[in-house]
Amino acid sequence: MKISDLLSPLRRNKTLFWIVFLGLFIALSYVGTHLPKTQKSTVYFTVKPITTEEASANFDHAESTMKVAETIAGWAKNPAFRNEILKKAEADIKNFKRKITAKKQNRMNVFWTLKFDEPEIKDAEKVIESFLLVLKQRFATFNQDNAYPYGMTKPEVAGELRSFPQSWILLAAVFLSFALSIVLIYAKEALRGRVSHLFQIYDVFPASSLLQVPDHPKTHDAKLLERFLKSFEETPVLIGTFPIAFDALDASTDIKNWDQEIPILLVRMGDTTIKELENLEAIYGDEVGIVVFER
Repeated sequence: MKISDLLSPLRRNKTLFWIVFLGLFIALSYVGTHLPKTQKSTVYFTVKPITTEEASANFDHAESTMKVAETIAGWAKNPAFRNEILKKAEADIKNFKRKITAKKQNRMNVFWTLKFDEPEIKDAEKVIESFLLVLKQRFATFNQDNAYPYGMTKPEVAGELRSFPQSWILLAAVFLSFALSIVLIYAKEALRGRVSHLFQIYDVFPASSLLQVPDHPKTHDAKLLERFLKSFEETPVLIGTFPIAFDALDASTDIKNWDQEIPILLVRMGDTTIKELENLEAIYGDEVGIVVFER
């Protein structure tokens, strides 16, 4: 298929394309600028062993510290730990298990991340305070019967209000508007069973003579059409397949003299249906001429 044929629906519907594009761009830009903000808070601390001379001589601190850090990070997956945080904070954070995560960095450092949607930002401070309190209590319990106790540096808390940059929103709006407009233009003709491409005509009439007219039926080049009609030995009879053909070109619905006349099918891209072509092929066969109006 030629590129020009592939793009023909866009050429025919360029006004509609730009109307849809501008409408979608305005709508998507508005939605994008009103997306809810989120807050991301990060809590960072370091786990370190409380060393004694005996422990230093008989214990692998590096390996043990790494395991302790992994244990602490694993508390984020404990429902009881999460529920205790919310209970102490007296806050309702929807889907909290997906909004609190932890990971170990290197051997000793632990990062916790808490995310809050816009309606929950007002509770962020007390949830973080509750989290630090529960974390401290859990860590103290963990150390109670530990022969090799560990300490924790003072947690560092950092928060940032997050929203999509304006440039990202505009770029996404342009891309989505462009893509959706193209899909809509092609779907407009395809879902209605209209002829959109030349190959669809050739599929039905592979051996017929075909003239492409790049104009509207009401403003077509009359001399070009006349020259095409004179190329047939039989008397050409224009057969309409779309409403305007009967007014602008005085088309008929059938031929009267099958021995002396030849049907010339008038086809308009985006208007004539594929089913109509198939019916005409069943009536006239391949011995027809075809005039295709591209607008």
